[in-house]
Amino acid sequence: MLRIGRLHWVLDVSMDEDRARNRKGNSAACLAVVRRLATTVSAAGSGRVC
Repeated sequence: MLRIGRLHWVLDVSMDEDRARNRKGNSAACLAVVRRLATTVSAAGSGRVC
């Protein structure tokens, strides 16, 4: 699986990103950054790379 595909899968499964309903202003972009940061920090703590 490609790295981007794996990241999408992780975000969808762990944070249910596909069902997110945030659409006002920059909220979607801001939450996407927070989700990716949380995934990166979590993966770094477990010693694996998404």
